[in-house]
Amino acid sequence: MKRIVRGFYESYNYPDLEAAWLHYVHSDAVMHVPGHDRASRLAYEMEIVAHFDDLILTVLDQVAEGDKVATRWHLGGHLVGAVPGAPVPGRYVSMTTTTVDRVHGGQITERWVDAEFTALLG
Repeated sequence: MKRIVRGFYESYNYPDLEAAWLHYVHSDAVMHVPGHDRASRLAYEMEIVAHFDDLILTVLDQVAEGDKVATRWHLGGHLVGAVPGAPVPGRYVSMTTTTVDRVHGGQITERWVDAEFTALLG
């Protein structure tokens, strides 16, 4: 299970996030993120990733119990172009957060994301 979740997070380092979600996240996956279902969460994360030209996501720690994997990861890179409410383009921004993913049948079926992506903008 940890291998599946690690692969998912490391896929943010490659250009085709949509293909990664098709591979790693079940089409009926439940997103425990206020205001997001699978499609809107993918769109949101693709928008975030598009604002970086050198984004690096690094898995720092993982713990698995039962069918859940907790992952602490770091995301960072230099901003590209003007982003409303964001620091000056070219500035390095980063965040570290922890998520919990439920895995069943080789895919993520539930995600709890306790991340404040606006931390990237401050």
